[in-house]
Amino acid sequence: MGRNNTIISTLMNLSEKSPCNAKLGAIITKGSSRPESSGFNHHRTRIHGNSSTCMHAEMHAAIAIYKRIKMRKKYSDAKMRRIMNKYTVWVARISKQNRLASSMPCMKCRNSLLYMGFSRVCFINNDGNFEIKKLNDTGFSHLSDAQLSFYGL
Repeated sequence: MGRNNTIISTLMNLSEKSPCNAKLGAIITKGSSRPESSGFNHHRTRIHGNSSTCMHAEMHAAIAIYKRIKMRKKYSDAKMRRIMNKYTVWVARISKQNRLASSMPCMKCRNSLLYMGFSRVCFINNDGNFEIKKLNDTGFSHLSDAQLSFYGL
């Protein structure tokens, strides 16, 4: 099984764990297809005192690995950003027809991932293919349907 097939299989399994209507899974890798961290989207939560519509899959995985590394070594925030820069975030959404669907991270997740030090994200584009993007590229203005509803947009 090739690297992308392994990643797709892992992401699909994670997506199925989501209790939300939009089922997303995320993994974080460093140089291989072996996940260093994983997550899936789940219901409303609070992060750093801010209410959110739900915990997005990429943030679930990112927070888990960030906390695990920071607690082990007590690194400074600057050092953590240099470490996180070496990781890639992979995100996939599974449609109701059990097909891969667009999974570009929303603007809030993109900003949070950048702040944490991540620099690359791989997601399913509108054509159903993986697309790797640098997080500091423009074009991350997407808001999820739940965010649009939450903010009354």
